[in-house]
Amino acid sequence: MNGQDIQDILVALLTEDSVQLGERGADAEPTFEAVSTFEEAGVASDNKGLVISTGDGSVFLVTIERGG
Repeated sequence: MNGQDIQDILVALLTEDSVQLGERGADAEPTFEAVSTFEEAGVASDNKGLVISTGDGSVFLVTIERGG
């Protein structure tokens, strides 16, 4: 799984598309297996964000920042 996959899944989830946690896509690549906040995962950051773990062992950090 790569950054583009994460972006696509987040867009689908936020726009109420049919992607669900743990769902397998057409190419049988795993989607999100676990999601936690930075605080829950012990990430040292002044920002809010999410730690996303995937079935292939990849971990992604998504930082939430307010624009403007």
